[in-house]
Amino acid sequence: MPKNTIKYCKICGKKSIKTIYDYGLQPICNRYIVKPFREEYIYPLVLCQCQSCATMQLSDTLPISEVVPRFDWVKYNEPEQHLDNFAESIYKVANLNFQSKVYGLTYKDSTILKRLETKCETVKVNFINDSSNLDTGVEHLLATISFDKIKDFVKKNGCADVVIARHILEHTQNPHQFLKCIKELVKPSGYIVFEVPDCERAINSKDYNMIWEEHVLYFTKQTLFRLFKIGSLEVESFVNYPYDLENVLAVITKKNNKHSDYLIQDDISKELNRGIEYGDSFIDICEKVKGYITTLRQNLGRLVFWGAGHIACTFINLMGISNEIDCVIDDHPSKKGFLMPLSHLPIRGSDILTDMDIKICILAINPEIEKKLISKFQSYLDRGGKFLSIYPSSNLWIMNNILK
Repeated sequence: MPKNTIKYCKICGKKSIKTIYDYGLQPICNRYIVKPFREEYIYPLVLCQCQSCATMQLSDTLPISEVVPRFDWVKYNEPEQHLDNFAESIYKVANLNFQSKVYGLTYKDSTILKRLETKCETVKVNFINDSSNLDTGVEHLLATISFDKIKDFVKKNGCADVVIARHILEHTQNPHQFLKCIKELVKPSGYIVFEVPDCERAINSKDYNMIWEEHVLYFTKQTLFRLFKIGSLEVESFVNYPYDLENVLAVITKKNNKHSDYLIQDDISKELNRGIEYGDSFIDICEKVKGYITTLRQNLGRLVFWGAGHIACTFINLMGISNEIDCVIDDHPSKKGFLMPLSHLPIRGSDILTDMDIKICILAINPEIEKKLISKFQSYLDRGGKFLSIYPSSNLWIMNNILK
């Protein structure tokens, strides 16, 4: 399989990459299967950590052309309850007015542009074709962005006062090249706004749902700030917005011509130890989860998952539990009828929860919507059905039962 195996850290450039854990050959999670015996694209999923800056990152990164979804209905929803507050912060920190111009890079930026459009000019940047209405995805952007296209765009549209880059930095295989590109979009006095997932809680709680082939980099506040220091970006504002699934690191930065060659002397031993523990704990947790799922299946009968997204795909394949699962439930109309990558579990509608004798339903959905979903299936609970969750932040977390 084509791959891009790294020897040097993507953040600090040091040749100090150490493997945390090799999870073996895994599928691309957005590559849903039509025929069960069709050959699949698989790749080595290896999580590493730099011993110089402590950033966790994937070793074998996929060609972006392979990661781009094959189906246009594959979209990823990011948390947005904080956007009113964050948009107001951007407005104030950047001192925006009706003459100001704000650029958004992908469809993930549309909702924050919407909040700013009554106060300044907002533009959806598009390097794929001439249409500014195209909702560009993250991988599409990374596959097409270049200095030449940036220069052409700036020549036609001018530089921005603010560039928004929500939930894209963690996808970049060359973050410094990406930062260099988007700096060209912003005025010398302008700002670049980032959002990335905060991985600290997932690392601490040994949550292996965190790992995903589309996320090349796994940031904590400390490692994110190190990237900005090396990349000559000065942090003007920072907020860690809390969510049940994962917190959001929201940062407003400003271009800084003072380049740093990474001479940061802060103590990284705590982060390095967390990385070691994260890797060392995998086999034990995997064996416990697999044993518990097997016992549930033997004692109670049929078992299903709910949520046919990349997190369920990762959990099922990493834990090696596909043989214990009947199917994966998902009411997305376009997903029904497909098979899950690698496990080849069928994706079916939620009607089977009431029509079939299923005793256990394991949720792979955002913990913030679990109660709402469960309330719709009281009849299932009345018949002795039980919901569990794969998320440590959920009250239904499967490990709560295992650790009793």
